[in-house]
Amino acid sequence: GAIGEREDISLGHEVVGVVDSVGDQVELFEPGDRVAVGAITPDWGSVAAQDDHPSQSGQALGGWKFANVKDGTFAEFVHVNEADANLAHIPEGVSDEAAAYCCDMLSTGFMAAENARIPMGGTVAVFAQGPVGLMATAGARLLGAGRIIAVESVAKRQELARTYGADEVVDFTEVDVVERILELTDGEGV
Repeated sequence: GAIGEREDISLGHEVVGVVDSVGDQVELFEPGDRVAVGAITPDWGSVAAQDDHPSQSGQALGGWKFANVKDGTFAEFVHVNEADANLAHIPEGVSDEAAAYCCDMLSTGFMAAENARIPMGGTVAVFAQGPVGLMATAGARLLGAGRIIAVESVAKRQELARTYGADEVVDFTEVDVVERILELTDGEGV
């Protein structure tokens, strides 16, 4: 089905839980394991996944299965396709709350930084510093960005942006963002 095709589908696309049972082809997980499941659970053999676009597995956004093409995760039990590739063990000492953050916000932000192909030492602007934007900022820093410009108007998010690696914060309610970025980069942009 396509996005929005089903009206009776349950919501939710982030999973932290305990494995109840496994299929006969699952080798890396067993009942009782604490696991996290990413929001994107592609069919890894699909052409899109093999071509480095797992979120497009089988169709546009086909790798996003929960609450899209199959029932979501706001349920007592969920089925995870290709479990060995789409589950992750949660290490001892990592809380469920921290692990859940990795299921979408962290992975989406990091993937955004990777997809941007930021050159080492390059300058990048990350627009909006909500949970995903903050992780894109952190991901850009981890990938070697030399200068990170965060675009954000909320004071707490501006502070968090600096904590997660932003060198400059531009408030779009106070200045023209494009003009300010060009000024900060001597006319080069990002």
